[in-house]
Amino acid sequence: MQQLPLALVALLLLIGQAAQAGDHPGAKRFALSVRAGAFDEQGSDVMRRKDGEPGNPIIGWMGSEQVAGALAYDVRPGLTVDLSYVRLDYDFGSDLAMTEPDGEFVSTQIATGSMEEYRLTVMLDIELLGDHPTYYVSPQRKTRGRFAVFASAAITKARDVDVADAGRQLLGIEGIDMGRQSSAGFGARMDYRLGRSACTIGAEVGWMWRLNGDLFTVNTTPDSPYSGTTVEHEGLNFLIDLSYHF
Repeated sequence: MQQLPLALVALLLLIGQAAQAGDHPGAKRFALSVRAGAFDEQGSDVMRRKDGEPGNPIIGWMGSEQVAGALAYDVRPGLTVDLSYVRLDYDFGSDLAMTEPDGEFVSTQIATGSMEEYRLTVMLDIELLGDHPTYYVSPQRKTRGRFAVFASAAITKARDVDVADAGRQLLGIEGIDMGRQSSAGFGARMDYRLGRSACTIGAEVGWMWRLNGDLFTVNTTPDSPYSGTTVEHEGLNFLIDLSYHF
């Protein structure tokens, strides 16, 4: 995980040297943001039956909502570094749990809880492709809108977990251990300045994937028909935000 922040810093320095800083009087280089959105989990793991009988319940993320606060800084015109703290509320379950003794497949909730995540993002404005890049919120910028691409690194930690009764009864889950996971990702975002004010609204979509670490480890009782597994956190990230630039 240590190599990823170093790579982002190297990218920042490389592109920062290429960008034209200029004077840009009146530019607002800092921004505070509040964000809200959802996380569409893509990965699922399987709890396999110990007796070899059919029935491998897929642990699927039923939902993941998030709220965040962020501080951004325009290092150079068109180059922004963003640090954010995110709280994610999750709910995961299974659609393939076999009931005993009739052997019917049912959908069951496994656990709910929350996670906290720290993200470092480097964002590149398409304004960099022009001859004279400008800061996003400055009198020199001709348009109110901004389109950018970004790369992110994140550390996620499970903060609490509540195992559902159905998960304990049908799957024999004894408990779920919480862990830490490092991730990386990329995506794109759009921003729009509200009139002549220093406030902007924005939206972004990004893809995050796990680098290392197990966020959850599911433990089963000795008499459970299933074996335990680990659960990863990765997928599509959707956010909208309101920012104040100063």
